[in-house]
Amino acid sequence: MIIFISSNADIYNHSKLHFILRTFLNDITYTMSGETKCFKVLNFVANTDDDEFLEIFGKIAKESACNSDISKIVDTVTTHYNENVFIHVSDFAALSKNIEMLRKRPFFIHVHIEFEISLLLKILAIEESKILNFITEMEKTQKIHESIYSNSAIKINIKNSQDPSTSANDEYLSLLEKNFENQLLRIPIFQSKNLSTPQGRTSPLRPSWDEYFMQLANLASTRSNCMKRKVGCCIVSNKKVIATGYNGTPRNLLNCFSGGCKRCNITSIDTSSPKTVHNLGTCYCLHAEENALLEAGNIRIDKGCTLYCDTCPCITCSVKIVQAGIGEVVYSQSYNMDGESIAIFDNAGIKIRQFDHTGVNREFNITL
Repeated sequence: MIIFISSNADIYNHSKLHFILRTFLNDITYTMSGETKCFKVLNFVANTDDDEFLEIFGKIAKESACNSDISKIVDTVTTHYNENVFIHVSDFAALSKNIEMLRKRPFFIHVHIEFEISLLLKILAIEESKILNFITEMEKTQKIHESIYSNSAIKINIKNSQDPSTSANDEYLSLLEKNFENQLLRIPIFQSKNLSTPQGRTSPLRPSWDEYFMQLANLASTRSNCMKRKVGCCIVSNKKVIATGYNGTPRNLLNCFSGGCKRCNITSIDTSSPKTVHNLGTCYCLHAEENALLEAGNIRIDKGCTLYCDTCPCITCSVKIVQAGIGEVVYSQSYNMDGESIAIFDNAGIKIRQFDHTGVNREFNITL
């Protein structure tokens, strides 16, 4: 696994922010091939005698590469893909033009750390008369390096819970480092202890099968034309997609969002037509689960099939899922009739569970 850290703060050159790097380099370990390792450092800067730099990186192996040749960085990183490596690139100008080359690598993990300005003012003890200049410089740097800061694999927002008017002392910085370390290790990716699978080494950012199929269900929902809500569905057999579906009016009928379903287009301020006239039974919209079941056909559905859906199926869809012969249902969000639907599946002997979102989140908040 290759980790690269960017930040809106100068974590590489400012000693009071080195706790960020020390946490990654000294405390996060992984087990690979039965051996526990810390992160090796690939140092893409010229050899240096800088005391601040050596304080952090001095005891860890370093390898130099020419910053002006980004392909050298990519090649060097690629040769270390099966190690735990932290890369330090000093030439952000060269990196900003070519960082997509690194992002394409499945073992490359870009972590961006965004500090709240009030916390930086406290940590760095910025004088009141210099605050405006400090913020101006931060905004300028943000604009220059936007291509690097954006599209990170993981973003960590560090927020301030302390009074920014008081200066930071050594004791405060020590507590800050310990607090950051404790909260960082709660992020799922940094809890991984083994990067190997029966199929070989893999990236900790690679989605599980559950995540993968739920993302496909969510992608299907973006095609919804229903005025009420977007719902998607994905039916899977032996880890192969056999059908997807989304909610909306049937083919050849006017789309719901174009007025094709009277029930879905009634609003709370519409007094021209009583709501009782257009109840659920008069809704023209097919549900995502119904569309997926129809698309799959009864021949391709058996007890080995799993249905992934954005919301817990309604009662109408639940009985159709039972009748179709689905073996398991995985849903993302609750609906207003979960209890009744779950009872239907339990009675029919069909497994049902709610999807665990903890491994999917890519943005985290840490309050110091």
